[in-house]
Amino acid sequence: MKKRSLTTLLHGTPYFQPFLALLTFNSVIILFILITQSLLPPEIPLFFNKPSGDKQLAIKLYLTIPAFISLSISFVNLIIIKISTNKFLQQTLLGTSIAVTALSSITILKIFLLVANL
Repeated sequence: MKKRSLTTLLHGTPYFQPFLALLTFNSVIILFILITQSLLPPEIPLFFNKPSGDKQLAIKLYLTIPAFISLSISFVNLIIIKISTNKFLQQTLLGTSIAVTALSSITILKIFLLVANL
């Protein structure tokens, strides 16, 4: 049995190229965080929904959480688009993926600029 890559399986999917760009962008954000670990303090404020103080702090590697969540949502939406034939649902899922990626990137950038030793 011939093995196929994931891009080969999903290539005929509607909106494949925008999703590929989103998946690539999220991967670049994750790599950026991993490469710039030396510029970050040991703990960063990440959990803003918790009370002020130590409960908001997380180790610096946790800054990748928003990007991983965005990457996961984009990938799941791409699979749903592959299955669905409803054009409105496909466009809505694409818009949701773009919004989640933008918001997670803004969050990561704001936190990075707040705490990084530049």
